Amino acid sequence: MTKVRIGERWVGDGEPAYIVAEAGSNHNGSFEQALRLIDAAADACADAVKFQQFKAAKLYPKSAGASDYLNTPRSIYDIIHDMETPDDWVPELAGHCRRRGLAFLSSPFDEESADLLDPWVPAFKVASYEMTHAPLLRHIARKGKPMIVSTGAAVLDEVLHSVEIIRAEGNDQIVLLQCTAKYPTPLDAVNARALVSLREATGLPTGLSDHSRDPVVAPVVAVALGACLIEKHFTLNHAWKGTDHAFSLEPDITRLIDAGLVDAAVVGGCDSLCLTTLYGFGSLELLSDRPCRPFDPDRNGISIGEGAGFALLQRAPGPGARATPGGEIVLAGVGESCDAYHMSTPHPEGLGATLAMQRALAAGGLAPEAVGYVNLHGTATRSNDTAEGNAVAKLFGPGLPCSATKGATGHLLGAAGIAEAIISMLSLRHEWLPGTANSNAVDPACGCRVLLEGERAAPRYVLSNSFGFGGNNCSLVFGRA
Repeated sequence: MTKVRIGERWVGDGEPAYIVAEAGSNHNGSFEQALRLIDAAADACADAVKFQQFKAAKLYPKSAGASDYLNTPRSIYDIIHDMETPDDWVPELAGHCRRRGLAFLSSPFDEESADLLDPWVPAFKVASYEMTHAPLLRHIARKGKPMIVSTGAAVLDEVLHSVEIIRAEGNDQIVLLQCTAKYPTPLDAVNARALVSLREATGLPTGLSDHSRDPVVAPVVAVALGACLIEKHFTLNHAWKGTDHAFSLEPDITRLIDAGLVDAAVVGGCDSLCLTTLYGFGSLELLSDRPCRPFDPDRNGISIGEGAGFALLQRAPGPGARATPGGEIVLAGVGESCDAYHMSTPHPEGLGATLAMQRALAAGGLAPEAVGYVNLHGTATRSNDTAEGNAVAKLFGPGLPCSATKGATGHLLGAAGIAEAIISMLSLRHEWLPGTANSNAVDPACGCRVLLEGERAAPRYVLSNSFGFGGNNCSLVFGRA
């Protein structure tokens, strides 16, 4: 079987990767925190959120003692007991997932837990350490629902035997996940290629249960290798006590501020030139031999610069608060995407760029017509400018004023996002739309209206794009309060 159906989504060949946000036991025994985890997963546009259903009394005797692995003198029984998801939460969590447009998933560690979950889950997740638990596999398989099976700590023969057990019960709805049972997993130990071996050995759809700290590298590599499902642990705060928080992903800082977990944050980036960077871009034939010309018909590559920038991000003041000099600038919306089209080339139709911009607008509750200016990523490479320009024109219409500032700053790489954001904020504050330095004409193939000269305007909202390798895209909407 090359596809399975999980709720409303097909998962497998030819389908977008199915994203499972693993909340696990990061609720720390708080029902309200569990709900906030679901909200964070929904805000991040995951397809499903997954918890775990177990009882300490069925996993360890009270005399089991301490765990050397967890590096704590506490009894492993007590630790696992504190991590339990209470049975009476399950219907409530499933209902909240449904209201937020997510599938509710959970990993049962015993037959009784599987029975409890059955009315509420569209599929079952089998944890790595239960993959060889034959009675549990048979019990779940007989329920006739898809089974997502992690394979951490197993050898191929064990995986094949587990698949035989499930198939013997008449269930072929299986997705196998490559998993390294180390928390966190170093990137050089992810072994994403194993998902190809699993797929070839079983004929089943495969994916990655990733425990690395990096949010992008392993999932992008896995999808490039044909992964149909990605699972990542997440938390609301790395600093919280618990076994999984330290290696889990954290939501972006705006969600932490909105949740009241953080009062303010310094955000930004910096980058400097080195030979590795120059050689890398040179080998890709992306460097221009002159100051770059974004969106110009004669553009021929980027000019690398170096720089740094930062901003203080805090909750927007409430009604009646004293405005700062020059007017309050607010971050109205954030949108992210990863199309994973190619390591160094965007999707030719700008699908990832479009998705990031649409998500930024949706986060701010804005229609495209509300935006009065777009600060383009504008690298001055032929494919990037064409893809971005046409994506902007399709979403906002061909008449919206846009410009790219890399002709003046160069491409600041890791500092590009913050630099473009600051330029966008200054544009709002000074009611001035910058021109596109060094460019003498606009390539009509790019679609959008690119300003060659600056002009006076007072938009309420502006959008800033910053895109990266592997189709990693981010769009920010700034506005005047």
